[in-house]
Amino acid sequence: MSSNENLSPTSPGDYSKTVADKQELPLPPDIPWWLVLLLTIGTLGLFTSAWLLVILNWTRKLDNKSAPLLIFIAALPLGWGATLLRMVRKYLLAQGAISEDVYRGIGSVVGLMLFFYFFMWLASVFTTRDVLVKHYNKVEPMGLELNGFLTFFCPTIYFQYHLSRIAAWKKTGHPEASRGVI
Repeated sequence: MSSNENLSPTSPGDYSKTVADKQELPLPPDIPWWLVLLLTIGTLGLFTSAWLLVILNWTRKLDNKSAPLLIFIAALPLGWGATLLRMVRKYLLAQGAISEDVYRGIGSVVGLMLFFYFFMWLASVFTTRDVLVKHYNKVEPMGLELNGFLTFFCPTIYFQYHLSRIAAWKKTGHPEASRGVI
């Protein structure tokens, strides 16, 4: 990760002293980022959506007023529906059951569904990013900075990398335990 993405406390002392008076929250989901990557590749991308749901559900515990989980759950039927509709329209065209005009019309609907899916996915991912940055800089000050570029292109793996570091830090109380190899 770049040098501007550190996980050092914003105040003197270690993490355990910084949050001694705060209510204990459950540890973040803690599996290695590389395992998320391998499972994503092994399941042809399905695992990343499932694990993102886990991360979004956990994030809800940090800020129950934010809605990234609900936004993402609302987006999933759009994505699945668009994928199913694309397959059905190709099958129907191959069977001669629909004309080229109907095929293109269905394609427009699929495109619109995918546009809204992408917009909702983006909203849930960047809302999650905002919740994490706000929480780990104000409520539990750890100096967390999340890169917008990496949040956009690989949010599940990127979030998991930082959540594993945060979990290690919270377990030991020392930032040295959270040093990763990225």
